[in-house]
Amino acid sequence: MNTGNFSLSIGDISGIIQAVGVVVSLIYVAIQVRASTKAIKGATYQSIISVYAEIEARISQDSEAARIYRLGCDEPEALEKDEALRFRELVCSIFNFYENLHYQYKNNLLDEVLWQGWSNYLKIKLEYPGVAKYWKMNGKLYSKDFREYVKRKCLRPENKV
Repeated sequence: MNTGNFSLSIGDISGIIQAVGVVVSLIYVAIQVRASTKAIKGATYQSIISVYAEIEARISQDSEAARIYRLGCDEPEALEKDEALRFRELVCSIFNFYENLHYQYKNNLLDEVLWQGWSNYLKIKLEYPGVAKYWKMNGKLYSKDFREYVKRKCLRPENKV
């Protein structure tokens, strides 16, 4: 049996083993990165839920805040000066929350299906006259990317500026 001129030196074998080791290491790192990304997305969403729960608690656990929020949403002109201030601060918190959601979505930390649910809820909020009025007066305070998204996807045509 003639094996020809094929022979491997110790150095050649060592190089092959090192190459296989690098490939295995890269596969392991990829698996770890994927698991880490899932963990980060999970923690991000948990944080989102916690922040929204705080906003909801500010409204739902204080009957005066609930009254102001309801009245501000439906009839913003009926609010007294101090009530209007409280309403603006509540709505500002809500829009800060949605801007953060949009940022998380754009940076792939919030899945499309979750973002669509929140985006639909934002559309509903913008149906309220007081919320639409807040946005019209204060939308410029938010990032250009978020403003463009709201204009393109969430506002009724008569509310687009």
